[in-house]
Amino acid sequence: MRPPRFPRRLALVLLLGSGLVVAATTLWSLAAPPVESLELDAPSMSPAVITRDVATFVTFTASLPDETIKSPRLQFFDPAKGKTGKWRTIKSLSDNGKGEDPVKGDRIFNLRLSFLATGDNTAIALPPVKPSRPARVKGEAGTPVQLRLAARRKGKRGIVVSAPFSPDVWQRTSASSAGTVITFDAPTTWTLFDDSSPSETVGIELQSPSGSSFIVLPLGGFPYDIIGDEIVESQSNIAIGPYTATRRDFRIADALILARVELHDVPGKPNFRVELRPVTPTDRSALEVLLASLALEP
Repeated sequence: MRPPRFPRRLALVLLLGSGLVVAATTLWSLAAPPVESLELDAPSMSPAVITRDVATFVTFTASLPDETIKSPRLQFFDPAKGKTGKWRTIKSLSDNGKGEDPVKGDRIFNLRLSFLATGDNTAIALPPVKPSRPARVKGEAGTPVQLRLAARRKGKRGIVVSAPFSPDVWQRTSASSAGTVITFDAPTTWTLFDDSSPSETVGIELQSPSGSSFIVLPLGGFPYDIIGDEIVESQSNIAIGPYTATRRDFRIADALILARVELHDVPGKPNFRVELRPVTPTDRSALEVLLASLALEP
């Protein structure tokens, strides 16, 4: 018995259709570039830290001299989207000479955002349009929030991105020494030693994992000498809150090894001193932020 036969026209349509599908799939797999390509540097952040429970405004700056890079935008990783999380766009960086961007068309792009870290989450918001209006929340993610820079390249599919990065999260911290309450913003990864902690320093010491120290000595104490032909000392006058202070920097080959800050007119504390002892360049920046946030309640 002869097997059943398909009509010639139906067989031809099925053959052509399957061929077109295979051809289109093959061409797409050959022509489509990777969805993402790691080609961008992470933008700089000013400040590079956010303080827990305090709304902190951060300006992101990206230098993109390559004119084929278009539409740079800042994204955050939202673990609640999809099965494994998803990168979501917050807003594009601007190079229009307005707002936080000082010069139009110089290929230096800027964006200003507000971060509020509370508990385990961080809310991300755009600055309010007017002072009387609230900030415009764009999303929320875990702390520390993961960010990246993304853009498209002219004439190519897919996007170019930076490696993920996160602003440091700091905590407003208070400690007491010699009857003075000392408050400052501190990295959550640094360890605090006060008068009740086992430490060689009488006063307050905040120490980084790499060994840098921020030391507050309300009663002063004997300042050890910094000796060496290669050491260069410089001096300047600064302000710490309502107090004037003399700052002495000690450097070797332009690298800061010690900053000694002597505060004037602190009631009952004529020898009040703060010392910054950096071990790494990153810690040095953190120590400067610590010093700027210092507040006293004699």
